[in-house]
Amino acid sequence: MNYQFESENSNSYKISPQVDLERRGMGDGYYFIEVAKIVFRCKIAGVLDGYLDINLKENVSVSSVNYEQQMYLRDEFEIQRKFVTARTFIEKIGFYDVASDSFYTPDQFEFDFASRSIFFIDSGLELDMSSVDIDRQKSLVYRTELESLGQRVNSFLDSSVDFFGLIYDYNVYLKVKSELTDLFVSLVELSDFYPLDETITCVRDYFTQILILFKFPKPKVTEFLSVICEFKEGLKDYRISKAVFSKSIIQQIRNIRSLRSYLLVVSRFSNFGDRYNFHALLEFFNFLIFYSKLPEADSKTAKKLAQFNFEKKFKRYLLVYLDSKRVMQLLSEGDRISVTNEINLVEKILEHSDLMDYNFVPDLKERVTALKIAFHLYK
Repeated sequence: MNYQFESENSNSYKISPQVDLERRGMGDGYYFIEVAKIVFRCKIAGVLDGYLDINLKENVSVSSVNYEQQMYLRDEFEIQRKFVTARTFIEKIGFYDVASDSFYTPDQFEFDFASRSIFFIDSGLELDMSSVDIDRQKSLVYRTELESLGQRVNSFLDSSVDFFGLIYDYNVYLKVKSELTDLFVSLVELSDFYPLDETITCVRDYFTQILILFKFPKPKVTEFLSVICEFKEGLKDYRISKAVFSKSIIQQIRNIRSLRSYLLVVSRFSNFGDRYNFHALLEFFNFLIFYSKLPEADSKTAKKLAQFNFEKKFKRYLLVYLDSKRVMQLLSEGDRISVTNEINLVEKILEHSDLMDYNFVPDLKERVTALKIAFHLYK
């Protein structure tokens, strides 16, 4: 048989006046059947010629329905439904044992569907699921889960700062995107378990926006900062959870906000830092002119960039253009004009007064001269 069963609560079916289904244990418009020790609930669509119209391959004769069996299966279905509901929550969130005042993570216990019990791996204890009050569990676990969520959000914010604070790297992007996706899935699950919780709903809504930003390979730091600053203001409205969640997140966002000017400079460099052509090199030239004026415009940011030896990125970037293998490859592809233009622009950059203080300038100038002679790269 092709079984298709309804497991969601639905509006009751109006019982057909032709047959008294009430005395057959189907007064609410459902027929129950057990398959492989699992009870399924089927919606009765109607009654025709003494047969129940339900979503089974073959209809069921009303005369074959046993009242006692239907009432027993109905009770079993409710027990099973409560077990599945409890199991879904505990398996994804965890279990709080009131007796020992301990919280168990999902990897510390196992489920036995046959006996509908939880087996605690470390202690060897077994708990009957029928004794579990899932509403109380949600209340007990809530604080622990909110603290854990706060730590994960902070971890993601740390990873994001690392990402935006580097020259764009696709592997780093994948790592941050994976962390964000896992966090978002957890948020969706939590919002399902706590649908009326405003704090979790708030976090989920803002992280939906962040997830959209990270769908694109190079999210803009300005848009990211804008969303998390809005997120900080949104959290201020939820005073109840502030002690266990919002307070640490708000402080973390303030710290990121203080890095705004630094992140904007690094992000500007990353716009061309993974591209190597004449136009990207021209962007680099313009960036150097901007960077040379930064100590006067924003001494704090300039000092912070200097602490991280940001200038080393300049040498590494220019060395790519002066790599003999790259030059040979481009020449073999017939790009002599492009290569010549790039080398001439690199030479002009190295002669610019804003770069004269860098230790790597003499070495790179020698490389330019060597490449020009070796490959006849002159105007």
